[in-house]
Amino acid sequence: MITNLLLSGLMLALLGLAVLTDVTTRRIPNVLTVGGLVLALGIRALPGDPGLADGLLAAIVALGFSLPFFLLGGLGGGDVKLMTMTGAFLGLDALPAAGLIMAGVGAAMALAAILRRGQSRVAAQNLFNFVATFGRKSFTGWKGSSGEAVLHMQSPGAITLPYAVAIAAGGVGGWVL
Repeated sequence: MITNLLLSGLMLALLGLAVLTDVTTRRIPNVLTVGGLVLALGIRALPGDPGLADGLLAAIVALGFSLPFFLLGGLGGGDVKLMTMTGAFLGLDALPAAGLIMAGVGAAMALAAILRRGQSRVAAQNLFNFVATFGRKSFTGWKGSSGEAVLHMQSPGAITLPYAVAIAAGGVGGWVL
């Protein structure tokens, strides 16, 4: 019981700090994500309910889910580490709900940013190119039919989001549900 409260409180505090730093600096410090991962697994290793194996497996699943998006240029490294940390805190049972909430909030944020910047045509073209070239990835972004790299996070004019907001929403949602 106490370990669950400790896990919940620390996760909420770390997610709050991650949101604050991501919104203000567009970076998520390693000390926060890696330190949080170590804390989560350390607490789960204590005698009691949560279980180290559950946290470790959830962290691995979260990493496995987020890493391809990083390799495709759609997530930053801090986002991947924050998702991994959040998985370690939540455990396997809460991960599916957290992932769905995170994806929904992230999609809503992306749509709002696209509409606000008037880039719906560019976004639609990028989505089409992404789907049409599935499997022909380069580490600098997806290649369209012309062979030119499609927008990714490092492209000039790319719309980037403080994705820690979506990750935190998923973490809180997974914790509550």
